[in-house]
Amino acid sequence: MLRRFVILGLVANLAPGCGGSDRGSASPAAPTAAPPVLQTIAELTGIAVDTGPIAVGQSVTAPSGSFANLRFRFLVPNGGEPANGSLFLLNREYLGTPAGLNATTAGVLASTSRLENGEWIFEQGVTLPGGATYWFVTGSRMRVFTTPDGARDFYAGGDVYTTGAENFPFNLFRPSSTARIDALFQLRGGSSPQ
Repeated sequence: MLRRFVILGLVANLAPGCGGSDRGSASPAAPTAAPPVLQTIAELTGIAVDTGPIAVGQSVTAPSGSFANLRFRFLVPNGGEPANGSLFLLNREYLGTPAGLNATTAGVLASTSRLENGEWIFEQGVTLPGGATYWFVTGSRMRVFTTPDGARDFYAGGDVYTTGAENFPFNLFRPSSTARIDALFQLRGGSSPQ
């Protein structure tokens, strides 16, 4: 008897999908989009000095092309607190305070608080035309790796900006007249049609 009910239940569930009428049938599921193929757009890794906690910004020059699905990370010391708060993407140098950063700040192209595995992830629609310099600036303090104080410029495509407090402005970090210091970072994304 139980077998008959199971079979009848199966037939009843299959019946609306059979035949010529689509009355009551569900729409086919939309295909899921494949995850974007990401590449490293710019990065500085290697020799490092533990710095902070500081609010930090790094200017980055994007190579030619156009990029979307942007992800950015500052490299942090082992045992250091992971990235937190918001990251702002600007098209110009920012010398205001961390507390002054918001969507209406001059030069802000986008911001994000979405973090995955230490990377800030921007909305899909945010794109970077290549061949230009951009600034990635935190709204909160964190420990980061920077290059050592020396005459060598480890990353010629940008500079690091820092401040130690929310109410102090960012400054280009130059501990001496010959120092060229950068934060260690990685910018990833996928190619975007221009």
